[in-house]
Formats: sequence, C-alpha cells, structure tokens
Amino acid sequence: ENENENDETSDDDENVLQSRDVRRNQMEIDLSKLTARLEQDFAFIDSARETLNVIERKVSEMEEDVWEKEKATVKTRVDQRVEQVKDQFGRMFSSMFSSSKE
Repeated sequence: ENENENDETSDDDENVLQSRDVRRNQMEIDLSKLTARLEQDFAFIDSARETLNVIERKVSEMEEDVWEKEKATVKTRVDQRVEQVKDQFGRMFSSMFSSSKE
C-alpha cells in the first residue's frame, strides 16, 4: 500500500512539476512579449522625441522669418511716418516763415 501511495505522490509531484514548467514557459513567453513591446515603445518615444526636435527647429526658423518680416514691415511703417512728419514740419515751418515775411 505504501508503494502505491509513493507512486501516486510521484505522479502528483510530476504533475506539479509539469504545471510549474508550463507556467514558467508561459511567463517566459509573456516576458519576451513584454520586452519586445517595451523596445517598440522606447523606439517610438525616441522617434517622437526626434520629431519634436525637428518641429521645434522648424518653428524657431519660422518665428525668425516672421520676426524678420515683421521688423521690416515696422521699419517701413516707421520710415513712412518719419517722412510724413518731416513733410508736415516742413510745410508748417515754410508756412510760418512765409507768413512772417508778409
């Protein structure tokens, strides 16, 4: 009878070991899938970071261009206004002097 119990126990042990192996294999498969997923995620993050850097550079260049155009526009406006003011003063002075001569 003892031998039978020992046989059953060894069968149970065998089943436990087999199910442990199955679980270990499944965990290894899951781990390798997770590792692959993480590598993909990190690659995506690196790619996204590089894309953001490129976008930031482009935006900076565009802002620079816009700023240069804006400066040119402002300068043109200021120059035009200065000319207008000069003309107005010129006319004002000439009318003052011409009226004082009379």
